Amino acid sequence: LESLVDARTKALIVNNPSNPCGSVFPKEHLLGFIDIAARHKLPLIADEIYGEMAFEGVAFHPLAELAPHVPVITVGGLAKQFLVPGWRVGWLMLHDPVHALEDLREGFNRLTQLIVGASTLVQGAVPRVLCPEAGSADAASLAASDQHYMTTLQDNARFTYERLKGVVGLTPVEPQGAMYVMVHYDPAVLPGIPTDAEFVERLLAEEAVFVLPGACFGAPHFFRIVFSGPREKLADAFDRMEAFCMRHREEGV
Repeated sequence: LESLVDARTKALIVNNPSNPCGSVFPKEHLLGFIDIAARHKLPLIADEIYGEMAFEGVAFHPLAELAPHVPVITVGGLAKQFLVPGWRVGWLMLHDPVHALEDLREGFNRLTQLIVGASTLVQGAVPRVLCPEAGSADAASLAASDQHYMTTLQDNARFTYERLKGVVGLTPVEPQGAMYVMVHYDPAVLPGIPTDAEFVERLLAEEAVFVLPGACFGAPHFFRIVFSGPREKLADAFDRMEAFCMRHREEGV
């Protein structure tokens, strides 16, 4: 990362937990980002929209809590954690211990008055969603919903990883959070499919299963799967994916 910093670099972006990888960075890794930012006098942009979606046994560390001397702009929102993408509401939080972001803060304030934002009704609901009254029925309902949601995601993540690691030519990267898994496909095993774009196009055409090519993320020979769907749908998709890989491996034998 540091070798890529030059005079044109304005900030470092850290996406944690990660889309598309489902990875959650350990504290030591995040401190490495902060050290680079401090030495080069760069602010950090922390995309933490999946911050409350780390799996059991995996610690999530908000970047701003680890950066006493580096400015951090934290990006968050309701869409993923509360399953309300249509609400279109998010936020920016400025952690500015060295007072380097005053002009930026003013710019953000101006932008909120120039562009269409979240509806007034949605904004009114945000405090009750994020900070329900302790002991209230709302708090209990939100906690139960979150527990069910995260249990479902963790179970689906485990199912996806275990199912796909047994498919010829595929190597999934075990996710630690969010709702994604990256899967490597081996073109040496599937010789008739040289690129991830072709893998995705042919999988869709032949098996009606859509995944996102790794080229979208600068990761050739990978593709991304979203595992938030119903288990039976995932199982069907993975069966089709296995049939696809078996068929194309046999073509190369």
